[in-house]
Amino acid sequence: MGIILFLLLTSHGCRRQDEVGVKSVKDSAAQIFIRQIANMSVITSLSNQKKKTQSVLYGNEAALENARRQSPPREGAILFLLSWTSKSDTEWFGGIVPADVISLEVVQGTVGNEYQYSRFLGKDLKADRKPGIALQEERKSFIITQKAAVMP
Repeated sequence: MGIILFLLLTSHGCRRQDEVGVKSVKDSAAQIFIRQIANMSVITSLSNQKKKTQSVLYGNEAALENARRQSPPREGAILFLLSWTSKSDTEWFGGIVPADVISLEVVQGTVGNEYQYSRFLGKDLKADRKPGIALQEERKSFIITQKAAVMP
């Protein structure tokens, strides 16, 4: 009986990507992020209790190595900072769960130690076409200076 229960539970979790909605996502920042996330590692996570937001910084292997060495990302490094609002979990006292996506910020290392910055806003992750120069520089600096979390 235990083996049958195990097989039922594990087979339920083994669905193809199109069954969980990946193909239904428009060809947008969301879809690009979903495709890229398979090749990314979690670098660190952030929480802002005052604003009730949480974020996770993902990066490819080059970005992860830079974060571990606390050096700026080099050419080819890609960082994704996904941020969302959080709310109290109605099922678990004191628990906090994700609510709505706020933004996806992308920083890419390019030739000559330059960094390209893009930001996508809201649930649909629509491109922010006019982020100010000051905001771009502030956010790039914030993202590329995050230290990698120490994990066992």
